Amino acid sequence: MHRKPHFAFILFLLFPALVIFPNHANAHVKWFCGALDLRVPPLPLHTVLSAAFFGRGVTFLALVSAGSLLDAIVLRQWPRLPGHSAQLEIIEELVIRLGVGGYALSLWSSMAVVPWAKTGDGAILTPDLFDRDALVSIVQLSVVAMLILRRTCPLAGLGLIVLYCIGVSRYGLFHMVDYVFFLGLANYLILSSPDFEWIRRNRLWRVPLLTGTLGFSLMWTAIEKFLYPGWTDIVLAVHPDITLGFPSSFVTLTAGFVEFSLAFYLVVGRTLLRPGALLFMLIFISAIPEFGKLDAFGHLPIIAIFLVIVMHGPTRLQATILPTSGTAIRSTMSVAVLYTGSLITLMGLYYGLQKTTWW
Repeated sequence: MHRKPHFAFILFLLFPALVIFPNHANAHVKWFCGALDLRVPPLPLHTVLSAAFFGRGVTFLALVSAGSLLDAIVLRQWPRLPGHSAQLEIIEELVIRLGVGGYALSLWSSMAVVPWAKTGDGAILTPDLFDRDALVSIVQLSVVAMLILRRTCPLAGLGLIVLYCIGVSRYGLFHMVDYVFFLGLANYLILSSPDFEWIRRNRLWRVPLLTGTLGFSLMWTAIEKFLYPGWTDIVLAVHPDITLGFPSSFVTLTAGFVEFSLAFYLVVGRTLLRPGALLFMLIFISAIPEFGKLDAFGHLPIIAIFLVIVMHGPTRLQATILPTSGTAIRSTMSVAVLYTGSLITLMGLYYGLQKTTWW
């Protein structure tokens, strides 16, 4: 019985093994490979579903399933995970407010705008959504100002929704699906005010929705590596050292499965959610020296979310998706089905939404 804690240690060591090769390839490639025409269709499905894709997919399915089995065993050994206190919740809120506020300020001052933007351009919500509209700058500064006080955080959340809607109207829904996590941030901020009863009743959903939307966004960008591998190839050509001598096709495909698997674990992970989120956060931070200030400012809100997940741990999202009842084997089979179903569903959704691209 006393040997079971080693299962947690084994799985914790498993995650670094997943990112040995593509450790810097998880950045948003759209920010680093020039202006892209998203109306160009992705690779045909029969090209994507190569022998290498299936081989890598089976490998990562086995890794995720093994991790889930160990997770379930650890959960049965320690059914009561360390919770979070009211004091820690205040720190979590501060992390989000500082992360979003610093990010909105960097967008307003054009510190996080893609290099190919025209002189004088700002960014709507992310570095690649450049724009010159004065209204956008006003909303960005308003978000920063509303984050100063906890009572006005809901207004900051509404400001993020406004910016997201402007992005959809000007760049299309397909482009903006990458950034669904901003809606999770908006929800978190809206549910941060202590002044309204309905907010206090629904505060428990702040972190679950934050975790779920970030997991979805990262799985979506992972799908991009499968369907638009040329985007990542451009980045690897400019930064060849990060391939560690492996062919770009190998690195791109592996990076896609690494990112998809870790992002999937954000949604279903329980006992080892914190180590997984911490590792994912370190991956993003490790990319900053290679990609510079655009990566540092652009991923600031994502790093803030990771930090909150590390502090908060599992939420009702994970409890809803994977109830603790049932055997460890049954839980593992459920995770395998969810993993496969998520991959198939998101690939189908990606192909479908790409056909609706507009500018």
